[in-house]
Amino acid sequence: MIFGRNPESIREESIDPQGATTARVKLDLSVGTLRLNGGSPKLMDAHFEFNEGYEPRVDYAVHNGRGDLRVDQPSFPKSFRVTRNRWDIRLNDAIPLDLEIENGAGEAEIDASTLSLTRFEMDQAAGEAEVKLNGDQLRLTNVKAEVSAGRLEFDMRGAYPSMRDMRFETSAGQIRLDLTGEWTSEVDIKVEVVAGEVIVKLPKTVNVIATANTTVGRVRARGLMVDGDHYRLETPGATGTLLLKAVANVGQVILEVVD
Repeated sequence: MIFGRNPESIREESIDPQGATTARVKLDLSVGTLRLNGGSPKLMDAHFEFNEGYEPRVDYAVHNGRGDLRVDQPSFPKSFRVTRNRWDIRLNDAIPLDLEIENGAGEAEIDASTLSLTRFEMDQAAGEAEVKLNGDQLRLTNVKAEVSAGRLEFDMRGAYPSMRDMRFETSAGQIRLDLTGEWTSEVDIKVEVVAGEVIVKLPKTVNVIATANTTVGRVRARGLMVDGDHYRLETPGATGTLLLKAVANVGQVILEVVD
């Protein structure tokens, strides 16, 4: 069994789109810290800081105008050394992206406000994840995020004319959603916590049809009409409707309409 401090390496990586007009990007980090932003003139610019045994692998190919970029960590060191594994990644703002993130354990700070996303999916085993999906997300249709244990926070104060479906789940922890953006379609939203807390902020500019319940715990709703476990907001002239189901099996659900 090996203890001690592990030597650190730094690596820079840039990926040119090579003619791709759309791309699928998958980031698979076994353990560590992920920071993601837009602003790359390439498809991706990345800065990696890692200890021995954590070196990332980057693969990219283009088929029929669609890029397929995968960044993962193929090995996992069998030691108890103090480790550092940090990925700082910038992606292209103009190319429509299907973004998928997996993080075994650690922290994730995702600012996708300037990206042109078509789909966003995130799966994290443990830790904290803060995701900003602000801006004009004109092509974004689906969002799915799961964390086995920890905190999941989404900032969605942008515009989402194409959104259809969103799913957020955690076994133990907190899910906090700010959905006070612009919604002009009917969106199906499911939020579920096995043990913990669900907090959802809703805008006054849409219609809301919601159910919220707990097995052991309580539901608090502000700014919504209440009928048993059904909650409604009727906004004259609104073109968007949020169909929300929020569940905390053990814990609490907080729904709040804000200006």
